[in-house]
Amino acid sequence: MKKNLLTLLLGCMLLISGAFASFSVEVISTNPAPVTAGDYADITLRFTNVGSAEQTSEAKNVQFSIKETNLIKPLGNEDAFFSKVFAKESITRTFRVYFSEDLNEGFIEVPVLIKTDSINTEKKIKIYIEHLFCVFNNLN
Repeated sequence: MKKNLLTLLLGCMLLISGAFASFSVEVISTNPAPVTAGDYADITLRFTNVGSAEQTSEAKNVQFSIKETNLIKPLGNEDAFFSKVFAKESITRTFRVYFSEDLNEGFIEVPVLIKTDSINTEKKIKIYIEHLFCVFNNLN
């Protein structure tokens, strides 16, 4: 009896884990590159549903966005919205973002929000920030 219950529980866990999509996020490009503190940039990201096709992990009502912070402000962008994203499918989207002049030079983590019917998560991408002062200093 205990063995049958354990088998049933494990089977349910496998079914449940396959029902949820999971996404990876990668930076494809920035324009300009590198991004200058105190300026706007277009950030192109690729979102991939890394769920397995065997588990039919299609994601429904998928929304991607850049999270606004006191130093990072998405501009005039509607969130990227897709009714379905199938397992192994990738979506590319460009976001226009303002990066505060108060950011330090170097890599920063930019929060990216991913929402579906089954998940609501935040991922971090790394963007290199340069100060205009440093660019002019290097010219001398």
